[in-house]
Amino acid sequence: MNTPLIPAAALELTEQDIAYARAAFADCSDLWALRMELSVSTVRVHALTAALTTGDMQAAAAAIRAMRAARRVFEELAAALPNGRTGDAR
Repeated sequence: MNTPLIPAAALELTEQDIAYARAAFADCSDLWALRMELSVSTVRVHALTAALTTGDMQAAAAAIRAMRAARRVFEELAAALPNGRTGDAR
């Protein structure tokens, strides 16, 4: 059996994670802008990599939560667009 590197509870999104993501997407008015903001949010991969290579699991969990929150907000906002596009981060 594998031992988790980061406890699942540490990866649960917090209200602060969602609020930060909503603020990042606040100026996005169309699918293109949403996609661009989602791509910008992937810069957190570098923070995740650094945290994992140094063994900082709190920072790793925070980076993962931030990426998950950005994706969740993207999906919510994309679904609210007139054409209802979701699930398409390409």
